Amino acid sequence: MPKKSLLSLEGEDIVIHGLDTIVNFTRFHPVNVNLFLDGLELADDLKADAGTILYTKNTEISHERIAKLLKLRESNANLDFNFQIKRNEKLLNKFREELKERMLTLLKRRQATKVFKDLMVGVANSIESFYDILFEDEEILLALYRIRFICVSAESQRSIFYADHAINMSLFALAIAESRKMEEAIGKNKEKSIEIVKASLFHNFGALLEIDEILQLPANERPQKYWEANLKGLDKITSLKFSYELMMGIRGLCDYHAGRRDFIPKLEGSELLANILVVADVFLQSESGLFGEPVEARTVVDKMNVKAMGKELNDVVIQALTLGLNLTDIFDFYSELERLKSKCPYESAVPYPLTGFNSPTIFVCKKRVTKCQYLEVSVKAVNLITKLGELQSGEYNRCKLLTPSLMSFYDEHYEEIKESTTEKPKGQAAAKPGAAPKTGPSSKPLPKAADAKPAAAEAAKPAQAEKQEKS
Repeated sequence: MPKKSLLSLEGEDIVIHGLDTIVNFTRFHPVNVNLFLDGLELADDLKADAGTILYTKNTEISHERIAKLLKLRESNANLDFNFQIKRNEKLLNKFREELKERMLTLLKRRQATKVFKDLMVGVANSIESFYDILFEDEEILLALYRIRFICVSAESQRSIFYADHAINMSLFALAIAESRKMEEAIGKNKEKSIEIVKASLFHNFGALLEIDEILQLPANERPQKYWEANLKGLDKITSLKFSYELMMGIRGLCDYHAGRRDFIPKLEGSELLANILVVADVFLQSESGLFGEPVEARTVVDKMNVKAMGKELNDVVIQALTLGLNLTDIFDFYSELERLKSKCPYESAVPYPLTGFNSPTIFVCKKRVTKCQYLEVSVKAVNLITKLGELQSGEYNRCKLLTPSLMSFYDEHYEEIKESTTEKPKGQAAAKPGAAPKTGPSSKPLPKAADAKPAAAEAAKPAQAEKQEKS
């Protein structure tokens, strides 16, 4: 039986398909009775194939009664049942408690980690009340409990990791939404915050319905199938009567992973919701290792800032995440690059090579504006044979206006950059901008801006350009 068919909702009843399913659902253990989920009450008579009534309507499904059914099946291996269970407040409250307890467990894990502690402070004040509000809707509650049960019952234990991803999404998306950086777009709108939490919890509903099939695929095929299933899964949640804005926000997230980028600059309506979901998801996918090895939070945020400069992620939402994680050095660095770019009178300046924090050594002119007095035409600074960020393949000249300013920024903030980039192996010093890392501590200062010669950038040979592109 497909996992998504284990539990269904029919009218006012919860239907649990099969004796093995109810054993899993109730967490039946022949010895440890304390694990048993009580509160299940039959909405209709439970009958054997011959029509014999085994338990009448309104009977509570107890540990003892499950044990008797298992004993009965020992003499008839084909014996099976579908259990129609009443929706009663006792059972629904059990569901609420379990789902909220899991959220609080994941929240505490994040709060106990230094890099996430401050980001989670604001969330802790509101997330619990938002979950309570959402769980007042029985349909939402049952849909979330059903999907979690499917993951718990899946063949791969890693499926629970994907179910937890939705809860983590609700924590991070809400933290971003309630940050100061997002005040102009969201303000103190409680309803928007609840919509963001709701969208986070249901963004991967479609994939969780098919989690066994997805996890059986080769690792490199899983992401595409995952997002295709999520897009298809939007039809599965239409009965929950979510707002058009919420549904389009989730669709925007799915479309992003299919290559769509047109909504990135927008922070209104469904585009606002989509951008918050995208940033939270992209961060968590890499940081937690959803489709690969986990990556350090600082490294993930750095790469996401690079994408923001390339208009692949919304810069305001990225800034909210960066500042929320107290990675102010990264924020200051990319803010300075944006400030320097804005000084170009022809909107043609591009930092190179922009592959991560502290990587660019020069600014080049992407349009090759020959009439610009700051274009250094005597030396070709960069020769690319493959696309790199905003730069297509081809030759580019150095900007004499912004390159010295970039080097001055490095001069002024060298100690801060050194401190922030040496939170790695002990004894490894911070590498200078554009230089290879050294093996031991170094007190040698960065070259002065006046010493920044075009030759420093001429090392961008085609082979290196290709390597940058792959990274």
